Amino acid sequence: MVRRLALLLLLIASLPGAAVTPLTMTAGVTGNGGRTGDQYAWTDASGRPRSAILARNNVSGGGMLDRYVYQLATTATRTVNALAGGAGGFGYVVSHLPYVNDCAATPDEQYCESYRVIGDDSPLGLGFTGTYSVKFAGAHHAIHEFKTTYPRFTGPHPTAPKFVRYNVPVTIQWLFVNGTDHPLWSVTWDWSAVPASVPLTQQIEGDSRGPYGEMDFDGINGSGTLIGGVAWAINSQRFITTTAPFTLNGNWTWNTVGAAAIPYNMLWVHNANAQMGIVQTGLLATHDAGNAGFLANIQGQTSATVTPCAGYEAHKMLCTWNWPYQSIENNFYNGVGVVDGNLTTNGRRFAWGVKLGAIGRDSYSNYVGDTVSQVQFKSYSTFVVLGEHNPGASVDPTMAQVRAQEMILKAASPVTMTASVGTVATSGIAGIGRVDTQTYSRPGYNPVYATWEVTAAANAATVNWSTSGVDALKNPVLRLSSYSSATTPTSVTLNGTTLVSGTDVLMSVDTANNVLWLTLLRTVSGATNTLAIGGVAAPAPCRMDIDGDGHIYPTTDGLILVRVMLGLTGTAVSSAAVVGSPRSTWADIRNYLNDSCAMGLP
Repeated sequence: MVRRLALLLLLIASLPGAAVTPLTMTAGVTGNGGRTGDQYAWTDASGRPRSAILARNNVSGGGMLDRYVYQLATTATRTVNALAGGAGGFGYVVSHLPYVNDCAATPDEQYCESYRVIGDDSPLGLGFTGTYSVKFAGAHHAIHEFKTTYPRFTGPHPTAPKFVRYNVPVTIQWLFVNGTDHPLWSVTWDWSAVPASVPLTQQIEGDSRGPYGEMDFDGINGSGTLIGGVAWAINSQRFITTTAPFTLNGNWTWNTVGAAAIPYNMLWVHNANAQMGIVQTGLLATHDAGNAGFLANIQGQTSATVTPCAGYEAHKMLCTWNWPYQSIENNFYNGVGVVDGNLTTNGRRFAWGVKLGAIGRDSYSNYVGDTVSQVQFKSYSTFVVLGEHNPGASVDPTMAQVRAQEMILKAASPVTMTASVGTVATSGIAGIGRVDTQTYSRPGYNPVYATWEVTAAANAATVNWSTSGVDALKNPVLRLSSYSSATTPTSVTLNGTTLVSGTDVLMSVDTANNVLWLTLLRTVSGATNTLAIGGVAAPAPCRMDIDGDGHIYPTTDGLILVRVMLGLTGTAVSSAAVVGSPRSTWADIRNYLNDSCAMGLP
């Protein structure tokens, strides 16, 4: 009987699920406060709909998450809106400079210069305009990009000009993936325009607080629900408050240890089943996190063993200016400007944190005292978690995402990927918008996109994930590079069983970058989880109608061919195509000539 039941359960588990609705992008929707944005709608890991509106940054007040909608376990819908205040929305950047108490006494400081020129040392990034674009919109995967600049200063220099303003380029991307719950937010700060010869004392010294902002994450839209608690980690040691609602005199522990050094930050509301979290994709050792840390490190302690702010503020919690991630810590001042440890708050300020020096310095000392060395960029990626909160019933999406990252990156018994066809990548770009590379902590796992990376062999690959113990991967996302076909594979199998496209496996082709994106709608565990990708659709016949408009003209198709034979690429070739023709971009023309005419263009 037991065996029959086991066989029945195995049969049920192997049955294909329902077809997944393709991811959609709707341009030009109206969000909060009349803002114009672009809406992405996808299906999460539980088969429920989610959507996000990203406000456009061509006008001030955009470049951020404006509205987020998801379905609860009860099938009710929760709509999370940007708060109406000046910091409303989420996912823009903020950078602080070293604080100066008296600019009259010490005026030659970057902090004071920023106030003189801008009126603030740390203006909200949503105040600066820029550009927005859909970097990639496939059937099941999409990337939205914002570009802007953020003002920072070098100096004081010994000769005029005493301070030099640099509008530091900032690139932000949001990644949406069908079959997964949480969008991925990635950033790159680029101060490579600052001369490398600037002495250390004159270099930019900023921190990084993005993603930053205020969302009414319980969906009650300003009704006053109190914050229930706070949790975070910088490395493997975890902090959590243990009394609710949250006050600075509440109890806390910082003495539990996770399986890997995955930084995260989390807030939840009191008695309202809602939380918001940020979870980094990579380890602390490779992607730094944690701001402040100006007082002694109290990891390993609890509120019963140490008073971390003794002599500064009279309460049990860390000093309000010493939290590793900016959050609600500034909401506890009474009417006369004194911190009151017994106050509660319904504040929604929430942010990430990387220490002073992260922006502008080639090295700095981080929260845990390690030296971080870097080139003139700062890049990292984080999951943005919005969901229900009921840890007693195992409903804790932020910690579930932390555990998913731990399974991949922990040192003991990790999840591993190997390839018998194709090659597992061991390195890749160091961040979005960059060409320099990083070595992956786990071969094959790319922390920029939280994906598994493989280089195709003749548009095919066979990979195997191996896990041990209770470790498992749910709906892993794979990126197959060097994939030159414009169509998805006709054959994908898992352990020899054919998978149904759109139901068991979700695929998108990024023809501009020769990448196949693939989400496997399975929870894989154990030693054998072999995914075989191969068999692309037969290419179209090689014809002289290169742009595919149904006609053959010497002034279009002939000119395209001549320019290709001369070694030209890009718009120098594609500009000869008929506008609006099926193959009017260089990527489409190149793929056609390679697939159908075997030209072997790079």
